Amino acid sequence: MEALIASRLNGYFPSCMDDNRISRTTMKLRAALLRLLEDGKIEDISVTKLCSEAGVGRNTFYAHYHSPSDVLEGIELELLDRMMETLSKVEAASMDLQHFVNSILRTVDANRSICTLILRQGRSRFITGIIDYLETPTLSAWVGAGMSPVEAEYTYHYCVSGALAVLEHWVMSGCSLPVEDVSQMMSRLIDSGSASPVKRYQ
Repeated sequence: MEALIASRLNGYFPSCMDDNRISRTTMKLRAALLRLLEDGKIEDISVTKLCSEAGVGRNTFYAHYHSPSDVLEGIELELLDRMMETLSKVEAASMDLQHFVNSILRTVDANRSICTLILRQGRSRFITGIIDYLETPTLSAWVGAGMSPVEAEYTYHYCVSGALAVLEHWVMSGCSLPVEDVSQMMSRLIDSGSASPVKRYQ
């Protein structure tokens, strides 16, 4: 698992692979945090424990972060940046829901070890960022189809809750089902959740 995490960090966070002290420190702390998260929750990891695992001094740690949660946030935000980059390309090419879902699932699947550790911590900035990113175009499409803005907003959060439950179950079960199967399942759930309100307003 440690080798897998290291390879994911090296491949997924290339901006941190420069040969400078700050980048090396960041990579060491991120890798150490992910190792510790294999067996615990972020709230159980102290600065002392993280520094010991990373081989980094406390003064060096505090020069970059305030807490272990800040290190986790950095990992999540980098992952989210890559996801947003992928989704922006999909948005430029197509507004098809399943294309969006496919892109999300493929990114998660390609980084399943890190995503598993993040999702174990509960609702993450990574997940929240995806929800926020997709909300505006989704609400716009539903309102354009005849749904009221208020009902579109509530329906969106209802559909997203179900889709996230499927995503989390898929990740925590080791991404055992093919991406295409889960994508179709999630798209059907979202479509069925939004179909009745849209139909009523048509």
